[in-house]
Amino acid sequence: MRLLLVPALLLALVPACAERVAPPQGASVRIAAATQKVQPLPPEPLPVEGMDGGKAAQVMENYRKTEKKPLEFQMKTSDKIQINMK
Repeated sequence: MRLLLVPALLLALVPACAERVAPPQGASVRIAAATQKVQPLPPEPLPVEGMDGGKAAQVMENYRKTEKKPLEFQMKTSDKIQINMK
């Protein structure tokens, strides 16, 4: 049993005696810069989603017309909300 214990103990202590090599100064910055991808061309443009100009102008014109009226005149009497607090 002792015969196996001594080599096992020596093998456990050998890595503790090994010299640790530190990376050179600034290595992490150089590695980070090297891993960044360079994109030579701009990305493809995304298709335009939404309304066309004429429809957007109509929406804005309608919005500006209704904007000037008070809220109570915009709503029908059946649409008014009544809150009953008991």
